[in-house]
Amino acid sequence: LRVVLANRGFEGKYDALHVPQDVRSGCNRGYAYINFVNHQYYREAEVALQGQRLPGRSEKTTAVVPAPVQGWEALERLRGR
Repeated sequence: LRVVLANRGFEGKYDALHVPQDVRSGCNRGYAYINFVNHQYYREAEVALQGQRLPGRSEKTTAVVPAPVQGWEALERLRGR
């Protein structure tokens, strides 16, 4: 995913990328979290990546949606619960 983002011009436009893995299979779970450094970069990614197939064997297409919790401070508050 990092390579796909770089090839689409998003290198340096996000500060966190998390692709959860299934511990048993070692495969990703089919979703990722990307924290773009500003809202404009998110909008650009939404346009560029929505409905795209990523490299690999899957026929699935991407769905770009905002997370229900936004920003590092909000995430830290959730982790503190």
